[in-house]
Amino acid sequence: MPLPFGQSLPQPLELIALSLTPFSWRRGIGEQLRSGLDPAWILNRLLSDKPKQQGLDRPALLSRASAAMSRAAESTPRASPLTMTMPRAARSPASRSATARL
Repeated sequence: MPLPFGQSLPQPLELIALSLTPFSWRRGIGEQLRSGLDPAWILNRLLSDKPKQQGLDRPALLSRASAAMSRAAESTPRASPLTMTMPRAARSPASRSATARL
């Protein structure tokens, strides 16, 4: 189910930061996101409603989310121009293994 964020998509950083909150905090996050609330607002609200804990503040969560995004970007295989234009079924096993090494 797509999230109803209107015309613009939220920055993924806040969504990732929400995923880094303690599991017990996440009970209502999905419902709030589906109702269209901004992830940044939800994160701010959670942080203001809960007792302060070391490492669970906005700067720390956003820093961890940013680091996770960087790690994901570094580990994502890059597609070659050949695989971007050729249908998957038409690729030979040799081209698939060459692409996997990129």
